[in-house]
Amino acid sequence: MELKVISIDFWGTLFLHTGSPLFRKTIRTQLYNDHLQSLGDRNYKIISENFYETIDTYVKDCWKRGICPTRGSIIENVFLKYNYEVPKNILENFLEFTYKIYSKELLPEPIIGAQEFVQYLSKRWPLYIISDTFTLFGSVLDQVLIKYNLLTYFSGQFYSDQVGRSK
Repeated sequence: MELKVISIDFWGTLFLHTGSPLFRKTIRTQLYNDHLQSLGDRNYKIISENFYETIDTYVKDCWKRGICPTRGSIIENVFLKYNYEVPKNILENFLEFTYKIYSKELLPEPIIGAQEFVQYLSKRWPLYIISDTFTLFGSVLDQVLIKYNLLTYFSGQFYSDQVGRSK
């Protein structure tokens, strides 16, 4: 049988998260605190302490039930968790800021040899990414691929948040 296409998973095949979970939480908390200061508002310290964990838990719970979370449903859930005390526009801002953190300060690291492997394979067959996205949506994963000059090697990406199904 002749090979026609290769599909690759983003996590564990191409990239790994930077540092330990505690390291990432420490960086996120500091960046969230700085972001609150830049917004001129310290009233929502709860965001710095558990925003990521709150959205992460919600997204994973949705997928366990077979439901594809949307940005809107994530914001609604966090709004409810914070007892309607944090305005939705602040929560939306923090969700977007979270995505930026993972394409800059907590940029995932490529697995050794992954970039060369992708370049090698792409010369021989069409490549596709099929990946569950969970808390970091496909648009964030695309930004990571762009940062490492890898997006152009893929003929397409199929992310769970965009397809509406887990893989």
